[in-house]
Amino acid sequence: MIKLYVANLGKYNEGELVGAWLNLPLTYDEDDFKQEFQEFLENRVGINEEYEEFAIHDYEVDFDMGIGEYENIANLNELAIKIENISQDDMNVFKALVEAENVDTAIDLIESGNFTFYDNINTHSELGYYIVEEGLFGMEIPNELENYIDYKAIGRDWAMNMSETSYGYIQIY
Repeated sequence: MIKLYVANLGKYNEGELVGAWLNLPLTYDEDDFKQEFQEFLENRVGINEEYEEFAIHDYEVDFDMGIGEYENIANLNELAIKIENISQDDMNVFKALVEAENVDTAIDLIESGNFTFYDNINTHSELGYYIVEEGLFGMEIPNELENYIDYKAIGRDWAMNMSETSYGYIQIY
């Protein structure tokens, strides 16, 4: 969910803080959005013929995303709909992709699946160990040689083509 604090700029310039929180998505239908958003502006923010301008003065989202003061709220509503359609299982993947790229790219990647996500792997050693144990290294390692493997070096080399996030490593194709 995207939550916006929409303020009346005319009142703000007069020294009065008038505005309201708006939860997105407001509605799923584009025509309904225009009507509901206009009603929100008139009834909650005080936008009318005298006070015509509004701006986003604050926002809350569950991931790292920058929202500008004059961001297009209809576009943010569409974005909120797409985010709402992401399954709960994919939400950490989405947040990691946002951390590595940006929101629009993250949504495209979730839809296309053109990435590999190494969940909860946070160090080069953990990544190297995972690569070797899963057979991604290209061969099975005999038990006698396991003590001689530099998992950290393997992980560091593999991570060169990945993005490191607080959720794990991501390789984008």
